[in-house]
Amino acid sequence: MFLLENSRNALLRYEYVIEGIGKDYVTTVEMHPQDIFITKTWGEVPSDMLSRNVKFVYDPLEEFLYVNISHTSKSKEFKRGSTTMKDIQTWFAG
Repeated sequence: MFLLENSRNALLRYEYVIEGIGKDYVTTVEMHPQDIFITKTWGEVPSDMLSRNVKFVYDPLEEFLYVNISHTSKSKEFKRGSTTMKDIQTWFAG
């Protein structure tokens, strides 16, 4: 199952659904870069990363935030609880 939501509280909105059907059945959740969950978990996304070309996708089973840059092969996963927005920004700028 793939959940897509461009609001700023996608995971909060779908958290009860994910828990109800089980993490094993939800593959990913596409997140708005200013989503409350991203802000609370990793920090505020810098303005240079607020682009339609930068996609944020969360995997609730693995607890990874995948950051993908469209039209390139640049993509990286960031583990919940062990990385910060500074880590993501350093990767993005590199």
